[in-house]
Amino acid sequence: MIGVELGKPEEAFPLADKGAMRYSEDWHLLDTRGVIFYRLLKYTEARRDLERCLSLSNQPTPDRARTYFHLARVDFKENRVEEMRKHLRQALTLETAQAVFTTEERQEIQAGLE
Repeated sequence: MIGVELGKPEEAFPLADKGAMRYSEDWHLLDTRGVIFYRLLKYTEARRDLERCLSLSNQPTPDRARTYFHLARVDFKENRVEEMRKHLRQALTLETAQAVFTTEERQEIQAGLE
C-alpha cells in the first residue's frame, strides 16, 4: 500500500481495514493491515492479523516468511524474545532460493537471533 511505503500508515489504514473486513480470508490484506497496525503502534491488533494470516493455508512460502518476520517485529516490541527468535528462525527456514528479505531485513533478523 502506498501509504505504508510512504510512511503514512494512518492514511493507508481505512482502505486496508475495509478490505480486510470485507475479505477476511485474504491473507494479503491481513498481512498488510497487520503491518499498518504495527506502524500505528497497535501491537495487539497487529499480532491478531498476522497470526490469522499465518493460519491461512493458501499463503505462498516467500510471503509466509515475510509474515513471520513482521510477527517477530511485534514480538520484539512486546518484549517476547523467545517468540521473536522462533518467528525469525521460521522466516529464515521458509526463505527460498529467491531473496525474500532485503539486506537490512536480513541484518535485523541476524541481530535478533544473537
